[in-house]
Amino acid sequence: MTGAGLPADAGVELLGWVAAALTVACFASGDMLRLRVLALGANVAFACYGWHAGLMPVLALHLALAPVNAWRLAQQLRQRMTTTAAPAADEDAAPGEALEQAALARSPAMPGRAVNERAWAPPDGPSRPLHRPAAGSLPAVRRGSG
Repeated sequence: MTGAGLPADAGVELLGWVAAALTVACFASGDMLRLRVLALGANVAFACYGWHAGLMPVLALHLALAPVNAWRLAQQLRQRMTTTAAPAADEDAAPGEALEQAALARSPAMPGRAVNERAWAPPDGPSRPLHRPAAGSLPAVRRGSG
């Protein structure tokens, strides 16, 4: 008997069910960060289950997957930190413009293009383009029979 009044085998089986539930939660997750946290928890739970139940293939599999999930979790955290550290887009911009503004703020201007930053536009007036080709950077188009 264990301290909780359950037979030792029931505690191990419960650990297996918890690990299985964490795995199901991984598949149901829509957020990659949450998925990695759940997957890492499932790896730990399944490794403990494999150890206590004497299931060496289960133990080996989850000991191999845990570092992979930890590495991917660290990548997700780094990506999320750099994304939130990016400058905020103009709140009055249309949704597509906000994404383009954020992309332009993080990347240098393309060669041959002048970046036209949108400092302010009247709420009901036409918005200015975020960038436009520099003078002479586009090839001339010839019309004729082809």
